[in-house]
Amino acid sequence: PAGAPAILASIRRGGGDRFLEHALIYALLRINHRDSTLAALDDSNPNVRRAGLIALDQMPDGRLTRELVAPQLDTDDPDLQRAALDIISRHEGWAGEINGLLGEWLGIKSGKLTDAQQKSLVGALLALSKESNIQQLVAETLGRRDTPLETRLLLPKVIARCRLDQMPGQWTAVLGEVLRERNPRLQSEVIATIRTRGLKDFDGPLAELSRQSELPAELRIAALGCVAPRQRLDDDSVQLLLTHLNERTEPLLRVAAAKALGSSSLTGDQLLRLAKPLESSGPLIVPLLLPAFAKHNGLEVGQALVASLKTSPGAGAVAADDLRET
Repeated sequence: PAGAPAILASIRRGGGDRFLEHALIYALLRINHRDSTLAALDDSNPNVRRAGLIALDQMPDGRLTRELVAPQLDTDDPDLQRAALDIISRHEGWAGEINGLLGEWLGIKSGKLTDAQQKSLVGALLALSKESNIQQLVAETLGRRDTPLETRLLLPKVIARCRLDQMPGQWTAVLGEVLRERNPRLQSEVIATIRTRGLKDFDGPLAELSRQSELPAELRIAALGCVAPRQRLDDDSVQLLLTHLNERTEPLLRVAAAKALGSSSLTGDQLLRLAKPLESSGPLIVPLLLPAFAKHNGLEVGQALVASLKTSPGAGAVAADDLRET
């Protein structure tokens, strides 16, 4: 058993040699020491976690349980996720029990899942997202207003991360419903999911949401950031973004506003208005704004851009190739 840490360290170093990896896992299996192998399941390296799962599943004294396997589904590493699913599928009753467990956790009215339960929940939903019953479970739970808020906040993250080429229609529908709710935290998560997945069906509702002045500025700007690459922004939207380019604005919000403006196709008049704050913008903001100017070829706009860059403290952050292209 004292050799297990060295074996895990060798797996961690990796190198892509499957024959060596197989021999190392087989060594763990033959040592047959549960406690020293359990350490693999908490390792930061997905290859080590996968090796630990396989060894524990096959060693005589491994006593692997579904509670140990479920958290390993919460990963972006396909090999680890596949190994966990393979183990679940080979244990009679585990797959059905995990489906039942998911429904049980999603139905907890207090919303007080432990960190381990949350990790297992997200991982299992991601791994089983191709199953129609799981897709239905996610849609129904997210759409119910009596579902605890913390649970509802988890589900858009699952939708954003799942490896599905085609978004299920019921997920698209429920995202639209939640986007219309008066809950900024939920709306923010849905907008993040729309942006991550590159969904184009929500441009109308997002544009409408961005015009609601009673909503937090960060939510309105996030909505504009989604639609700006595809829709021409009206003057009120441009003014909202320009207002949040100044140094008094929190840096992340300033970056979000700059990204939205930079990805937009602005009119000449709008670009002339943008040239003014460019004069005092720092190195974080100037490179984000330049793409908007590159889409326009008007002489007056070009002269305004050059004049602003001459005084801008952030002009030095623009790469020569980017400046030449602009």
